[in-house]
Amino acid sequence: MLGSDFLAAVRKAMPDRDELEDYGLDDEEIDAIQGTFSSRGRVAKPSPEESASELERMILENDCSTIEIGLVRFLERPQPHSHGVAVAYCEADMIVVRADGIVSLYDHAAPATVAMECAASSEAFLDGLAAFVEIRAKKSDWAGRPALAAQHCSAQAGGSAYIDFFATLCGFLMEIRAD
Repeated sequence: MLGSDFLAAVRKAMPDRDELEDYGLDDEEIDAIQGTFSSRGRVAKPSPEESASELERMILENDCSTIEIGLVRFLERPQPHSHGVAVAYCEADMIVVRADGIVSLYDHAAPATVAMECAASSEAFLDGLAAFVEIRAKKSDWAGRPALAAQHCSAQAGGSAYIDFFATLCGFLMEIRAD
């Protein structure tokens, strides 16, 4: 998936103001929630290197630092990492596009240690996250089925090798009761 398609999917999943008002939220709270679904195109777009991944290009062309996808929060700009290029955090751990193209989660307490594999490529990572965005938007349909949700997302991300990462993201579904 291209970064532009991913950002469009995230924007589409944003709850509308009326829906959030029905929960009793005030304007400031609504703005904060809706802000986690939006990015801003950069005025001065640097030309990414030929070898830049799709995730790097997306972050270079757009300020995605306000977007939160579950536990994932994108960096304001890609950052060098000893194993590739850091593009996001998952809680305190760094998500890195490695030199071989695989997206991995590096443990913040041991920065050289891969905590989990996230996706086969940056495009596949965006596919997996887009699947998660859809699941989160339709969480009542997935209530109580976090393992199935993680399996669905990891399939989009390139296969079962990435299920642990998506199981972490989809864990919130255990707490939602199915009707």
